[in-house]
Amino acid sequence: MDNSNRQGEVVRFGAFEADLRSGEVRKGGLKIRLQDQPFQVLAMLLERPGHLVTREELQKRLWPVDTFVDFDQGLGTAIRKLRDALGDSADNPRFIETLPRRGFRFIAPVNGIGGASGEHPGARLRQSEVAQSVRRRLPHVAVLVTAAVLALVALAYLLRPSLPSPKLLRTIQLTNDHLRKFPIMVTDGSRIYFSEGTNTFATPASVSTSGGEVMPISVPFKGSSILDISPDGTDLLLVTSSLWPEADGDLWVVAKVGGVPRRLGDLVATEATWSPDGQEILYTKDNDNRLFVASADGTKPRTLAGMPGWPYYIRWSPDGRRISVSMQTGKSNTLWEVSADGTNLHPSLPGRDFLGGACSGHWTPNGKYLLFDSYQGGPDNIWVFPEEAGFFYKASLRPMQLTASPGDLGKPLPSKDGKRIFVIGNQQPPQLHTYDPKSGELQPFLSGVSAEHVDISKDGQWATYISYPDANLFTSKLDGSQKLQLTVAPVQAAMPRLSPDGKEVAYMARTPGQPWKIYLVAANGGSGRPLMPEVTSGTAPAWSPNGRLLAFCRETSPSNSNVIELFDFETKQISSLPPVADPYYPSWSPDGRYIAATGGSFTKVMLFDSKTQKWSVLFENSANQPAVYEPRWSHDGQWIYFIDYTMGYYRVRVRDRRLEKVVPISNHALWTGGTFGGWHGLTPDDSLLVLTRTEDSEIYALDWEAP
Repeated sequence: MDNSNRQGEVVRFGAFEADLRSGEVRKGGLKIRLQDQPFQVLAMLLERPGHLVTREELQKRLWPVDTFVDFDQGLGTAIRKLRDALGDSADNPRFIETLPRRGFRFIAPVNGIGGASGEHPGARLRQSEVAQSVRRRLPHVAVLVTAAVLALVALAYLLRPSLPSPKLLRTIQLTNDHLRKFPIMVTDGSRIYFSEGTNTFATPASVSTSGGEVMPISVPFKGSSILDISPDGTDLLLVTSSLWPEADGDLWVVAKVGGVPRRLGDLVATEATWSPDGQEILYTKDNDNRLFVASADGTKPRTLAGMPGWPYYIRWSPDGRRISVSMQTGKSNTLWEVSADGTNLHPSLPGRDFLGGACSGHWTPNGKYLLFDSYQGGPDNIWVFPEEAGFFYKASLRPMQLTASPGDLGKPLPSKDGKRIFVIGNQQPPQLHTYDPKSGELQPFLSGVSAEHVDISKDGQWATYISYPDANLFTSKLDGSQKLQLTVAPVQAAMPRLSPDGKEVAYMARTPGQPWKIYLVAANGGSGRPLMPEVTSGTAPAWSPNGRLLAFCRETSPSNSNVIELFDFETKQISSLPPVADPYYPSWSPDGRYIAATGGSFTKVMLFDSKTQKWSVLFENSANQPAVYEPRWSHDGQWIYFIDYTMGYYRVRVRDRRLEKVVPISNHALWTGGTFGGWHGLTPDDSLLVLTRTEDSEIYALDWEAP
């Protein structure tokens, strides 16, 4: 942006001065490194110190041609870099204050443009008006008393404490029937209504909010799932599906005590929910990145808004003005919010800490708190995001953790009075097994350790893996002996790969709130080091068979899709494979000629031929669903194994594209709740490595004290 037309060249605040013509910031006469985009944001804030600069104003001036999603990411990055340069903090700001979902305000006194006297213009005007009024009406002593009182009030306001953390008072188990509970629960105040069953079959049921026997709800369907309860608490909204739970099906309404259901027009949906006034139905469709809305009787369906990913777990705010949307982009789950008219789509949570693992947002009845579950390098737990703090507390700009469970807790549902939170929990850790396709039996592997992302050395003697739930990197012998821990908290590690000579481990790691990067560490211990300091992000590393190249994925902007890059250890250079639609999980063939990967946002298995420099499709999900993960080569290079979460484990022969099912998805309770969903691997004899966990989940009540 051209700064030549700005009034006043130098603006001073604190120990800093900003030259609006040259675009430079100095502290104590020394120039501070600050990129152009963060400086332009600073310049806009300095134009109106003490006043709100809205997100829309920033977007209009600084991001006029980008999409909303790109703007949000760019603005967040610019603010973060600006705060870093000024030594500022979002939690205790000295210069830049965040007004959630509105914009930003420069709160420090300035000299120069917008505030030559060191005070904000608005503050100067208000003080003048108050002083004149007091002089006209009160004697001199009253003026001093009034000023002192106002100063004390202002001081008390500035020194008011931060909002206290929520308190978990008690946890009560409400069910004990050892069946899988599906994600959506609803309540009428006295009972909780939900769906339970197996991986492929669900039936409606209910239980008292104080616990007790689970009662089935009689409906004339082979399989159906509860989606919502009507605002008056009399009817249930159901979806039926002949494929599997959580798939598209017809929408029906039935009395909560059971009975004859009625169809809602011709609506077909994955999830749906009534608006708080009962006049509309909001719904989603499988593999469709849109929100839809229809009249309560199922007529007049229309698109409400397009989404940057697949939307699910949709919930209205109590006043009906906003909608919480969980978003799956294939590699992550994030929480978003959109206005009831389909506008103002934006992430719900501030900062970067929850970019890869937050979902299932649900407002408390008073609308003050957004409850959600999040994965932060361990089991899923319940978090609370205060949306207002009142006069006596500083507003919290960060979510606060409510539970610290050793097992997964998720899908929070507040009680009608907001004093309890109902959750679905699974306290059993996943275990590592090998699968024998001939006998169909599972056998413990690595002594049944709770681990994922296992990689085995070429000589078949050693393994590297990620422990669950603490996300630490380990190496050990295949019998579980000689275990060595290579990373410690707060570092979260994932997807380790042993080098062909077994001497190094390439892995991806991060600390909470930071992007994933590729690191290397000696297999016999030591400190991890970045692949290249200038490579700011990277995931899914894979060694070439000769150990010279390391393939990895990097997310690009503005499309947020992946490219596969190759790092050459001899030349220290990085090159890119020819582009293909959103590739991930690169895997080298044993002879080094091919790289297999998923493509099309996890809907395909792709094959790259290094000789022809072309991609081809080996497998494509028939329903075009984002369910294809982890392609892995057999040790003879003839087959590629992968998992399709809608159908099962497969392998495809490279030479003729012959497809074989190794094991159906329904045969075992295959675990899909790891760092990046489910995981599988291969042993040296090509036996399938899988994570299993009993799908028994129960409903719990959390008595809590809100902040």
